[in-house]
Amino acid sequence: MALLAGAWLLAGCSDERRLSLAPARGGQAGGQAIRIEGEGFLDRGPLSVYFGVRAAKAVVIESPWLVTVLTPQADEPGTVDVTLRFGDGTEAVLRRAYTYDEQAGVVLRPHIGG
Repeated sequence: MALLAGAWLLAGCSDERRLSLAPARGGQAGGQAIRIEGEGFLDRGPLSVYFGVRAAKAVVIESPWLVTVLTPQADEPGTVDVTLRFGDGTEAVLRRAYTYDEQAGVVLRPHIGG
């Protein structure tokens, strides 16, 4: 398997596994399709994926080495950690792995007051 730019390790098991995420950026409105490549995804139980504190949508374990998700919306542009939490208690944190870009015309957290 070829690793994409930037790689992380999945710890919490007897061996460490490489993970990669692509693309690493998208609009703050969310809905960007993301591929997370690694190995051993099928034997860890249900999977939840978080971008910062928000849960990804449409999390699908496509194969033992591929997970696809749709990004959630972000309150503001910026870079967030991506966390994979498996049903067996294993967790992997991809530090500063995804950047939300500002989108013209998108107001997700309006500024109220003076």
